[in-house]
Amino acid sequence: MINGEKMIIGYDLSYRYAQISYCRIGADTPQTYAPADKARQFNIPLCLFKRNSVNQWFLGREAFAAKEQEEGHFLDNLFMQALQQEEVTLGEESYEWMALLALFIKRSLYLPGKECRPEKVSGIMFTLPVLTEKTVELMQQLIVLLNLPECKIAFQGREESIYYYITRQPKELWRENVLIYDSNGENIIGYRFKRNQNTRPVVAFVEEKELGRLYGDDEQKDGQFLQMVQESAKAADACAFLLGEGFHGEWSRDSLRLLCHNRRVFKGNDLYSKGACFGMQEKMAGKKQTEMIFLSKDKLRTNVGMQVMRSSQESYLAVLDGGENWYDCSKEWDIILTQGNELVFTLTPLDGRNIRNVEVVLDELPKRRDKMTRLRLHATMKSSTVMEVEITDMGFGDFAPASGMRFMQQIDLSIGEV
Repeated sequence: MINGEKMIIGYDLSYRYAQISYCRIGADTPQTYAPADKARQFNIPLCLFKRNSVNQWFLGREAFAAKEQEEGHFLDNLFMQALQQEEVTLGEESYEWMALLALFIKRSLYLPGKECRPEKVSGIMFTLPVLTEKTVELMQQLIVLLNLPECKIAFQGREESIYYYITRQPKELWRENVLIYDSNGENIIGYRFKRNQNTRPVVAFVEEKELGRLYGDDEQKDGQFLQMVQESAKAADACAFLLGEGFHGEWSRDSLRLLCHNRRVFKGNDLYSKGACFGMQEKMAGKKQTEMIFLSKDKLRTNVGMQVMRSSQESYLAVLDGGENWYDCSKEWDIILTQGNELVFTLTPLDGRNIRNVEVVLDELPKRRDKMTRLRLHATMKSSTVMEVEITDMGFGDFAPASGMRFMQQIDLSIGEV
C-alpha cells in the first residue's frame, strides 16, 4: 500500500460463487482476485468443507479438493441455505447457515493477500443478483456477523454495479446505449444501460430481460445466441459486454461476428465486483452526482412527506427522499396531533405529476384534547414501492399518559410512479 492508504473491496455475492475486486480509495482500476495458477478465473465457488473432529475449514476450490482427499463435511449452496434461516448438524455440533456464510465471506477476504486483510480495508460493497426484503434482511444480519467495526459495509444490486462500472469507462463507450449479456447461470440475461438526455439532470437506468437458455453442442449454442442477438441488439448500442463463464471458449463465432458489427465488444467476468468497488468509492466520498442520476428498480421513485405546523406556520416535512435505494430509506420522528386521529402523507413522484395524499386513520386512539397527543412514527420501505409506517402513542407527559398503542400501516407508492 502507498502511504498506508486503506483498501476498498467490491464483493460480488451470487447464488453459486463469489468474486472479490479491490483497489485503493482513489484508484481508477480495481484488481480482481484469481488464484496464481488460474489467471482470470475469478469465481470462488460458494462452498465450505470441514474436516472431521477438528475445527479446520476449507473454502472455494480448496473445499472441492478436500472433499476428494479428506473425511469431513462438504457444504454447498451457502447463499440459498442462509436465506432459509436454518441450521445444519456436522458431527456433534450444529451451525446456523447464516453463520457459515459469514465464515466463508470473512475467510475469503484473506485470499487476495496481505493488502486486503480485513483490518486493512476501510469499505466493502456487496453486489447481489436481486434485492428483496429477504435478501436485504440476510445482508443486514451478515454485516453484524462479520463484525468489522472499522469498516464501512454496504450493498447494492447488479444494475447499480453496471451503472458505476459503465460510467467509469471512457465516455466514447457509453455515448449511446450499452448492451450486456450475462451467462453466469443457466439462462442468458440481457441488460441495457440507457440515458434520458432530455432531462436535467440526465437520468440513467438499466433495463433487464431474461433471454433464454443455451443448450446442445457449440454449433447449436451459437445459433441460439445468434437469434438472441438479432432480437435484442439495436443500432443505438455503442458497445457490448459478454459476462460470465458461459462465454468462455470459441463457440460463439457467428453470433459474435454479428454482435461486433458497428459496435465494440468486450469479454469479461468481473464487471459486477469492479462496479461495486466504484460504488463504494462514491459512497465513501459522500458526493452526489449533479449532472446524472441513476434510477433502478431498487430506487424509491416517489418523495414522501407531510404538511406540518412549525412556529405557527404550515411547512413541508420530508419523510423519505426519492432517488435513494429503498433498503436504505428509514426515518423516525415525533409529531403532535393538533386534532382528530388522522395522519396525511403526501406522495410526489419524481416527475412531479400525479401527486396524491394518503390518509391514515388511527382507530381506537385514546380521545384527548387537541394538541395533547404525541405520536412517534417510524417509516421504512419493504420494497421499492411499499412503505411501512409504525405509529406509537406516546401520550403527553403527565397530562396524558401514553397508552403504548401501536399501529402498523403499509402504503403503496407505485400508483402514479415515473
